[in-house]
Amino acid sequence: MPNTSKKNTRGRPRILNKETIINIAFDEYWINGISEVPLSSIAKIAKVSRPGIYKEFNDEDGLKSEVLQKYIKALDTTVIPTYENSDHPEIVYAHFHNIIYSATSDNFKGFSSNTTGAKRPKNAKGCLFEKSRLTRNKLGKKSLKTLNNWEEKRRKVFTSYISRGIKNGYIYKNIDAYNCSMYIDSQLKLAQLLQQDGIKNNKIKDIVSTSLSTIFQEKYRS
Repeated sequence: MPNTSKKNTRGRPRILNKETIINIAFDEYWINGISEVPLSSIAKIAKVSRPGIYKEFNDEDGLKSEVLQKYIKALDTTVIPTYENSDHPEIVYAHFHNIIYSATSDNFKGFSSNTTGAKRPKNAKGCLFEKSRLTRNKLGKKSLKTLNNWEEKRRKVFTSYISRGIKNGYIYKNIDAYNCSMYIDSQLKLAQLLQQDGIKNNKIKDIVSTSLSTIFQEKYRS
């Protein structure tokens, strides 16, 4: 008689591991864009079913929110402390360098696997947060809330940093700190957009330098 005790499991989806799904989505969203990766692609890479992902995250927007939270947690250990512990213009220039060249610098470690436990995917350019901001109109309520909350947190940190910079003579005294924080915030997004549009890195750097020249005293510009 044929042995029927062993079931044929070939072709069956793997058992879903939540952290694995988040890590796969993290890489795919950063490389391709958070609104450009269908759930079917993530399911295919993970070799699990789409219904399984829906069950674990409630919906696709839930997965996007968790990926953004993973990225933001990393930024909270690098970007935020960098601005909180300095008032020098080199920090802002290094921040833009991190986005434009997709690399860390001595003054701004940015997204570093050594401090965050997460790693920039190969072929990923710029910043996942800035990249996601560019398609915010395509995000669901949960992921948009995650994005908005950290965006506002960062603006407050920027405002405090700028206030100290004005006090210590790095930044022009006639500048409103909050408006300036919004300006830097918008320029970060612009740098990401220009990169995605295929503008050469050195040209983006020139554009950023022109923009920041309206903020920082001449002798402190990079």
